[in-house]
Amino acid sequence: MLGYKAARLKYSDQTGFDSVQRRLNSSSWRRIMSSQPFEQVTIIAACGLLVFTACGLNFSFGVYQEHYETLDDLFQGASFGQISLIGTLASSIMMLGAPLAHMMMRAHGVHATVVTSGVLSAVAGITASFGRTLWHFLVAQGVIQGCAACLAYITAITVTPRVLNSRRGLAMGIVTSGTGLGGVTWAPLLRYLLTKLGFRLTLAFVGLLSAISIVFAATVLNRALESLNNTQARRDDIENANDKSIASSKGVQLFRSTIFLAHTLASALQSAAYFTPLFFMSSVARSVNFSETASANIIALCNLSNFAGKLLVGYTADRLGSLETLATSTALSAFISLGMAYTVDVKIAIETQRKLLLVYSALYGASAGAYVALLPTTLVEQFGLDGFAKVNSVVYLCRGLGSLVGTWVAGSLVLAHLKAKVHESVDFFFSFLFVGISLSVAAALVLWPKIKTNIK
Repeated sequence: MLGYKAARLKYSDQTGFDSVQRRLNSSSWRRIMSSQPFEQVTIIAACGLLVFTACGLNFSFGVYQEHYETLDDLFQGASFGQISLIGTLASSIMMLGAPLAHMMMRAHGVHATVVTSGVLSAVAGITASFGRTLWHFLVAQGVIQGCAACLAYITAITVTPRVLNSRRGLAMGIVTSGTGLGGVTWAPLLRYLLTKLGFRLTLAFVGLLSAISIVFAATVLNRALESLNNTQARRDDIENANDKSIASSKGVQLFRSTIFLAHTLASALQSAAYFTPLFFMSSVARSVNFSETASANIIALCNLSNFAGKLLVGYTADRLGSLETLATSTALSAFISLGMAYTVDVKIAIETQRKLLLVYSALYGASAGAYVALLPTTLVEQFGLDGFAKVNSVVYLCRGLGSLVGTWVAGSLVLAHLKAKVHESVDFFFSFLFVGISLSVAAALVLWPKIKTNIK
C-alpha cells in the first residue's frame, strides 16, 4: 500500500506518478471526493492561504519599488528598471522553478515542500533587511523570495485540480484569488510598516509573518490530504489499480502538438505583460500627483479587482468553458492596456488622467488575473489530468521566462529620466503599448484550439 506517502504525492516507483493520475480519474476517486466536502473545502482554503501569503507579497512589490526609488544613498546609480528587477526576479522565479517544485513534491512530499517555502520566506526577509547594495536585494528579496513563492504557489495550483472532479474553475478562482486578496492586505500594511518601522525592520517582520502563515497552511493541507488517503475506498482503489503507464511516445506527441505550443507561447506572452502594470502602478500614480498613500491604495484597488475577477471568471468558466472565458478576459485586458497607452500619450487634464488610471486599475486587475485562475483548469480541459501532470511544469517554466524578460523590457521602455523620483505619465507610453500588444497576441493564441477545430 502506498498509504500516507501517496497522500503526500511521494512516489518512489517510476510508474507511480502516471498511475496515480489515472486513479484520480477513476469512479472510485470521484465517489470519495463527492462524499468528503469538508476535506475539499479545507484543501481549497489551505491552498488559498499559500497563494495569499507567498504571491500576495509579490503582487505588492510596487510599494517597495516606489519606496526604494527614494533611497538615493542605498541604490545610488540604480535606474528605475534595475530596481524593478527585484520584483521581476521574485515573480518570474515563482514560475521558473515549477519543474523543480514538482520534483521536490514527488521526492519529499507536499508538506516538506511547503514548509521549505516558509523557511525560505523567513530567510529572504531577514537577509534582505541587512542589504547594503542593489545586488543584496536582488538575491534576497528577488531570488530567495522567488524560490519561496514558487514552492507555495506551484504546490497550490497543482494539488487543487487533482483533488476536485467538478467546479474546478470556481475552485481555482478561489485559490488564485489569494494573490489579489493578498495584495489588498499587504499593500497598505507594507506602506504603514515602511512609514513606522523603516524598510529594514519591515522586511524582517514580514518575512517572519509570512513564514508562520505558510507553515500553518502546510500543516492544514497535509492533514486534509492524509484524511483523503485514509478513506477505505481510496485504499481499495490504489490496491486494485492497473499500474500500466502511458507510453512515452504519447508524451512526446503531446509536447509536439500545436495546441501545446500555442498555450506555451500564449502563457509566456501573457506573463511578460502581466506583472508590468502591477509593478509600475504606484509610480504611474505618482506621475499624476497622487500621494504615496493614495498610490498604495491604487495598488490595493487593482488587487481587490483581481480578487473579485478571479472568482467571477472561475464561476463563469464552469458554465461557458475555461478556454472561451480565458480568451475573452485576456482580450479585454489587452484592449484597456492599449487604451491606457493612448491616454498617457495625449494631452489631457491631470484630473482626467487620474480618473482613467483608477478605472484602468480596476479593470486590469479583474481581467488580467483571469489567466492565472483559468490556466490550470484550461490545461486540464485540453489535456486531461494525465496531460496536465506532464505539461504543467513546462508551461509555468515558460511563464517564468516571459515574466523575467517582459518586465525588464517594459521597465527599459520607460523613457528619458528613469532616475527621477517622480515621472511624467508619458514616460510609461511604450510600456503600456508593450503590455497591450503582448496580451493581444496571447488572446489570439489561446483561441488556437478552437480555430484548429473549425479548420478541421
